[in-house]
Amino acid sequence: MKEEIMTCLKFRVIVVCLAAVLALGITLPLMAIQPPPIVLVMPADGAEVSGNSVTFSWNPSTWADTITNRWYTLQISSQSDFSTIVNTYSGIKATSKTVNNIPQDGSLYYWRVRVSMIMTIGGSPSTKQSDWSAPRMFLAKLAPPPPPASLISPAQGAQVTTIPIAFNWSPSSGAVKYHFQISTQDNFVSTFYNMEDINNTIVSVTPFPQNGSTYYWRVKAIDALGQGDWSQVRSFVSAPPPQPPPPASYAEPANGATVSGSAVALIWNASAGATRYHLQVAKLPVFPKVNLHYSNDNIAATQFAVPGMPNDGTKFYWRVRAFKEEGGWSAWNNVVFKTRHFFSGQSQTPPQGPLLVAPNHGADISENSITFNWKAAGGAAKYQLQIGTTNSFSAVFFNNVNISGTSFTVPNFPDQTVRYYWRVRACSAAGIWGNWSETRMFNTN
Repeated sequence: MKEEIMTCLKFRVIVVCLAAVLALGITLPLMAIQPPPIVLVMPADGAEVSGNSVTFSWNPSTWADTITNRWYTLQISSQSDFSTIVNTYSGIKATSKTVNNIPQDGSLYYWRVRVSMIMTIGGSPSTKQSDWSAPRMFLAKLAPPPPPASLISPAQGAQVTTIPIAFNWSPSSGAVKYHFQISTQDNFVSTFYNMEDINNTIVSVTPFPQNGSTYYWRVKAIDALGQGDWSQVRSFVSAPPPQPPPPASYAEPANGATVSGSAVALIWNASAGATRYHLQVAKLPVFPKVNLHYSNDNIAATQFAVPGMPNDGTKFYWRVRAFKEEGGWSAWNNVVFKTRHFFSGQSQTPPQGPLLVAPNHGADISENSITFNWKAAGGAAKYQLQIGTTNSFSAVFFNNVNISGTSFTVPNFPDQTVRYYWRVRACSAAGIWGNWSETRMFNTN
């Protein structure tokens, strides 16, 4: 301290003397004038510096403190003789400088400062620099390795059923990349999957065997200087994908049933594990989208009243499929079970006239019991058979209006030669009679 004070006093005396000499008109060489060296403050010589941001400070220049146009220069070197300069910072007006990005590599570094100023003596400005300060050394303390990464997902012991599998972890402070491993053994003697130089905190792995086996995974953080420790180890089970629920079987109405009303209740049996059902009703058994009468994929119960039914005897087909959250949709039940249909009410359209089969027109028949046959008529629920002795049926020999099949045997024809005429017509379930068939003639003898 005494030396610094003496140095300061000496240079103040020099400035005062210079002023006096110049006042007498005596010219001195300005090269002889030089500010004193700077005294460094922090960091202390030999200090250990943690972190990559370091603040360097020094005492202000004590010479010619009335000179405001002055600045400082800071140099940092990796060599004590400053043969290799790490960086030079000039034009510093303050007496401190914070330097970022100091490598935390455990190396020794050296620093020094000097002052520069512009002096005007005898009307001539001149830049003067002090000598460099006495250098100081500091140790850039080796940075600690990055902390272990915290695993996020899959959770410990998770049942993983989806592919690809996404592995996720929290960022590790200071890490620039990660090392990721999967193994079938918790000591990682061998690895099933190994990936280095990962630049983010998520990895998707595919393909992956879904065989119900247990796997283990871990992550290591890596920074610019080295590697940290492995994270905790987590296990998970790569399980087979969830299966859809079984198809729901049909319940009511029975296949081919006629159901009246503008709303038809369709009922099916519950599917194990199902949380909702999808019901479709169509006029065609292939259920084309353009021909769907009704579709609803959010039915919680096992029955549903389908609105908007025509109640006119139209034929409809219906099917159901089941859904559960893990497994998705089942197959349509009409893939497993025979597709069911129903008739919406009674048809108001009269059935067609039946086609007669036997006896042939003009037949000669000698038996007393005669069987009459005809082909089924569309929409028929029953038939009427008439036999007369005139082709206008003004004289009726036999009449039955409630024949369920397409044949009927009439007994007790007279044992004599007579000409008869016969015809058939069909009746719908709604009680609407269709047209008569053709009239045929036969003879008994």
